[in-house]
Amino acid sequence: MAASRQASAPSRPVRNARRRVQSYHEATTSESSEDERPAPPSRSRSRRQQVSVDTAAAERPRRSTRAPASYREPSTDEDLDRVISRFPEVLTNGAAAQQAHVLSHRSPPRKSRPGNNSPSKKTKSSTRDSPRKRRRVEPRMSEEPTTAPSGPIPPWTTLPYHILFNIFLFASYPLVDYREAIALPSGKWLVDIALLCRAFAEPALAALYHTPVLIPAKKAHRIVQLLSQPQESLAINYASKVRELLVDVRYVLAYKSGPGYFDLSKLIEKVPHIKTLRLYHRLDGVAPLMSSTQTPRWTYRDSIFDTLKRCNVRLHTFDWNARFMDPSNLVVMMQIRHREAPFRGLRDVKLFQIPSDERVAENDQELEELTETKLAAALRELPELRRLSFTDCAVVNEVLLPRLPTNLTSLTIDNCDELTSQSFAPFLASHGSHLRELVLKHNRHLNLSFIVGLAESCPNLERLLVDFIMHNWPPYYNGTPHFDQLLRPGEVPTWPKALQVIEMLQLRNWDKARAAAFFSSLVDSAPDLKDLRRIVISATVQMSWQDRASFRKRWIRKIERTFLRKYELPKSTAVEAAPADDVASMPVKRQSARIAQQRLSGMDGDSDASKTPSGATTNTDTEDSDVDDTEDMYVQGMCDVVQLRIDNLRPADMQFNEDDFLDSELSGDEEWNGEDPEPDDSYAW
Repeated sequence: MAASRQASAPSRPVRNARRRVQSYHEATTSESSEDERPAPPSRSRSRRQQVSVDTAAAERPRRSTRAPASYREPSTDEDLDRVISRFPEVLTNGAAAQQAHVLSHRSPPRKSRPGNNSPSKKTKSSTRDSPRKRRRVEPRMSEEPTTAPSGPIPPWTTLPYHILFNIFLFASYPLVDYREAIALPSGKWLVDIALLCRAFAEPALAALYHTPVLIPAKKAHRIVQLLSQPQESLAINYASKVRELLVDVRYVLAYKSGPGYFDLSKLIEKVPHIKTLRLYHRLDGVAPLMSSTQTPRWTYRDSIFDTLKRCNVRLHTFDWNARFMDPSNLVVMMQIRHREAPFRGLRDVKLFQIPSDERVAENDQELEELTETKLAAALRELPELRRLSFTDCAVVNEVLLPRLPTNLTSLTIDNCDELTSQSFAPFLASHGSHLRELVLKHNRHLNLSFIVGLAESCPNLERLLVDFIMHNWPPYYNGTPHFDQLLRPGEVPTWPKALQVIEMLQLRNWDKARAAAFFSSLVDSAPDLKDLRRIVISATVQMSWQDRASFRKRWIRKIERTFLRKYELPKSTAVEAAPADDVASMPVKRQSARIAQQRLSGMDGDSDASKTPSGATTNTDTEDSDVDDTEDMYVQGMCDVVQLRIDNLRPADMQFNEDDFLDSELSGDEEWNGEDPEPDDSYAW
């Protein structure tokens, strides 16, 4: 009997080798688990059940017990400790020390209540909490260290009011995109600055209301309501902060919005301190007026001018636009209004869409009836006029120019088809002595012949901006200039001594000889241009690409060497001098800049030069002479910006290159967190 028991003993299952059945029962609280736990079965019954369970477990395929990958961030300190203990190698020494410091400052764990967490408890708890009991995920702190500004923090709050106002006004400009008629986020930024501290409140709000945002029209109605409130109920006098009114006629005045049509005269009554009043159309300077015979939807109202006179407003800037009134009637109104007090002090006047008179004057009486003569008389009624701008005005011609005021300091002529060099050069000779800024853009019939006597005609000129891009507008519908030569043979430019900025874009319709004379005149005038700080020139020269490559390389090197400022980094005082033995053992540096320049010429990034065929020969003697000539040139060396582009590209408002089409995404995988996922070895079926 004992032998039979010993023989059958190995067939009995060992208690330690028993396999527990995996439970899918959700974990509950401690009390409910103990109350609902069934009574333990008897010993014989448990043995039979265990044998059947082992048999069933051996028959069915073994399932992977690895927990599924979870992308949930650690929500508690226990979860974070579990991740750290599993992957200790991802912690650096600094991170491990920081983790130890955090663990040392944690609060001690809570003591469990007796009877709830008994050691004999065998119920398997779920690895995930239920959605209702899941703890709120705390935001993970950024691992990037925050760098504090070096040095002492300036006392911004102690700055005077006018300094803070200028800072905020400059940083927030512009508040509105006038082309798209939308408000920009800079207005919200000023509000946030005003709420930052008491010292910033009034300067930031003054910058916000300096040019109030009137787009959309509902906002214009709300501004009038705010300014209509009694001053006793307001903490700041907003009406005294308003200095400029920029009104989009189409979006604010021409259509109903909110309570109805916006009455501009009511707004002017609330802001008597304004100095600038501009009534503009978003297509000004973008598209010309197709027909002057069409009836405008909104016209200049007499109530606006009466309110300006009644409120004793003194304007400095105003715009006259033929989109809002018939041109002939507009010029007559200008003559009347310029004699009134609100307009007598005008310093800046902008004119839009005023056409020329098609009549030909045969005597003095007919000449006085022309639109050009009446417009010149209206402008001469302004004794303080200093800045004058014409945009899309065919009225600028040989009749108007001699009759303009002689005390102008700034003149802008944009897309005026009847302006020619034959009429413009005499105007500069008689009216250019006070000019400090000259802007000429998109004028189809104007070439550079007027620049021959520019130094003598405009001795005080500081800014010269010329753009030869032509718009594809009616009646021509092409972008080509209507002159044969940019500079005629024998014409050499002269440059005023007071020049500070030279910007000449899309120079074209000239050959290599004219372009060389143009650049030579600029280099030869370098000793006199002591105030020049910015040079931007883009040109298209008619020549072969081999000659253009060498021409570009020569003049870019010469102009940059003459005008570009060279920045030298300050020497560090902490660097110790090298020992005498080390200095003696160092190789002797190359003393010939000419040889080094020849070596580096093959590494130049010139696109045209890189295409030179193998059979072509380069004119090394010419390049060597250029290098020798640059050694004796005068070096002005005061320009912060020197940009010279010489190519044969098609003229465009914006030139694109290879960098504009490259992907801006950074290389590498920035989302990798340092943990490689474990491969899943389980079957999908």
